[in-house]
Amino acid sequence: MLNNSSSGNGAAATTTERTEIFRDSKTATEAIIRFVSKATKEINACLDAKGPSVMLEVKPIKKARLDAKRRGVKFRYITEITKDNIDYCKVLLEFVDELRHLSGIKGNFELCDKKEYVATATLQKAQPIDELIYSNVRIGFNLFKGASFLLFFLSN
Repeated sequence: MLNNSSSGNGAAATTTERTEIFRDSKTATEAIIRFVSKATKEINACLDAKGPSVMLEVKPIKKARLDAKRRGVKFRYITEITKDNIDYCKVLLEFVDELRHLSGIKGNFELCDKKEYVATATLQKAQPIDELIYSNVRIGFNLFKGASFLLFFLSN
């Protein structure tokens, strides 16, 4: 885990920036659930073609998203929609606010309330996430926020 305490005026730290890497499915799933559970406004995601199956078939991840939706969290997803995942995408449409297609997506990341992100390089169809990076480090977040905006623009 990497930490960087910050405060604007030399006073006691008010926020702790951190980046964590989870290297097994149990801790990665727990981290995703915490990430989604903290959402109050929105989660924007860029997922490869296997992402929709993970969102729906890994039950704790699906439950956390449905709970967030009931709290009023908005979901916007970009994924590569294929003949192999079209059924998953149709089910996602039942709870996401926006679902867009973009060909050739590699890697996966999500942004939560414009202040935290998670990312993973690879997903296996309908399987728990094996490795996950979580961060609330401002500079890294700004890079992901810019990439997210660009991808939503390109997927129009």
